[in-house]
Amino acid sequence: MKPRQQVIAFAGIGVLLFSVLYFLAEHFAPPYPLHKTRLKMLVERGDTIEALSIGSSHSQALRFEFLGVDGIHTWQAGNDIFEMRYQAESVLPKMPGLKTVFWCVSPRTFHLDNLALSTEDRSELRRRYYATMPGWKFIPGDGRDLFRAMLTPIVRIDHWAEVVMDFLMRREPTQYVQPGGLIANVPEKRGKEQEAESDAQEEDQSKSRYATEEHKAYLEKHADHRVSKLNEQIADMLLNRPDLEDKAFEAAEDIIEMFQKRGVRVIAYTPPYYEKYTELFDPALIEDMDRKMALLQKKYGFEYYDMSRDEEFIHRPELFINSDHVSGEGAGEVSKKLKRLIDAEAPTPKGD
Repeated sequence: MKPRQQVIAFAGIGVLLFSVLYFLAEHFAPPYPLHKTRLKMLVERGDTIEALSIGSSHSQALRFEFLGVDGIHTWQAGNDIFEMRYQAESVLPKMPGLKTVFWCVSPRTFHLDNLALSTEDRSELRRRYYATMPGWKFIPGDGRDLFRAMLTPIVRIDHWAEVVMDFLMRREPTQYVQPGGLIANVPEKRGKEQEAESDAQEEDQSKSRYATEEHKAYLEKHADHRVSKLNEQIADMLLNRPDLEDKAFEAAEDIIEMFQKRGVRVIAYTPPYYEKYTELFDPALIEDMDRKMALLQKKYGFEYYDMSRDEEFIHRPELFINSDHVSGEGAGEVSKKLKRLIDAEAPTPKGD
């Protein structure tokens, strides 16, 4: 066999082996299985789903069951606004029945780019999107991360350690995807003598866990650490990408226009944060969020509800699991209030 033929044969065998390994990995141990399950749910029910939730982990404050709509969450923790725009572009064509999008905005929304951070590597957040969203679109400049995302079934960030440990220790999944797309922890299994316990009893236990002086002290400590780190990260991102604020504002405009052109109602909101979190946050960033949201509202006429400093929530430790994320109880109360605000703004049907 001639050298050229040997090279071709070797390459062909390599491609075949890689393809087989890729298929086996995707079939038996897919990366990001929960996010892929959520996307499958979206595709299967895309013509009937009425509402979409985009944003970051702060979006867990929104619960569709309290809003009375059939919706799905597609946000991922740590999202920046460029990933939100990419997500919207990817899923919107799959949702012909979409009527409303709930867009979660925070004081860091206009100052965050995961790939502009030099103090730590957050590129895995971007690759996770490319590995789980439909199509081949990608954010300009992300060609390398798109390529790396396509290799994730084979090249794992943890070098297959999680899969191996799950197999050797016969570990069961600790999380699952709820019908509305929220990724939640699997409840602890209860014995037969506990089967009669009601969900209300479990909720009472949750309330008692958060309504303590110990938890209040934890929230104070968490806020101090969390805000300090965020302020450092934002300063670093702005230094590394001087046009970040302008580009983030453009991305926000793109998101709004994208949905409004489809006749989708845009409802933006900022969830409540524990009082210490907002107290420590850079006031200039909060003022900037207020100013930019006012400009966007004036231009596009969408609804925006800011509950970040709402006295009804911010002083109640039992409503928060940490300083910038509400608990299950908190999410219920936030969603109920959001529904009241939305209903108050709803146009009166003709003939009434």
